Amino acid sequence: MTAPTVQLTLDDLLAGSRDPLPGQVPIPPEVLARLEHLHANELRYLQGPIVYHPGGWDAGEILPRYIPLARLDLVLAGEKDLATLEEALAYLASASLCFPLHGELAEVLLWLTQTVWEKHNLTQGNQTVWGMLGRDGPFTLTPYLEREVLDPLRRKIRTEVIRSAKKAPG
Repeated sequence: MTAPTVQLTLDDLLAGSRDPLPGQVPIPPEVLARLEHLHANELRYLQGPIVYHPGGWDAGEILPRYIPLARLDLVLAGEKDLATLEEALAYLASASLCFPLHGELAEVLLWLTQTVWEKHNLTQGNQTVWGMLGRDGPFTLTPYLEREVLDPLRRKIRTEVIRSAKKAPG
């Protein structure tokens, strides 16, 4: 089953898009029963579409498989505002196929790639993302980049997922 997707430019994501957006990711009934205590927006977030930048490609077949479980883990951990690192990676990866990313966004993209790939063991053997790219050490995320670049992006993605789920039929 393919998860529905939404395509938004960085400007649209920051401004909030105006058009109705499609679909929801279905949650099995047995999981929903365990989530009855969740707020409506948390359920919408769990069921909402994956947000991509328009004009680029989607995140392929591998990364979207991890997004529903990552969302569930995030919601069950009590996070109410931020989208998953997997979603931020999917969005920035699709944006990077349309135009060169600004230095700060590029740094965040590289850190996200390293973090998500390591989390899900997507590298082969003992390879590291930073090693594959010829770096001497891992990518780091400064508190500034986390606070001023990554977290606002994750907030906007989550807001858009929830907004899109509210407008979805059914």
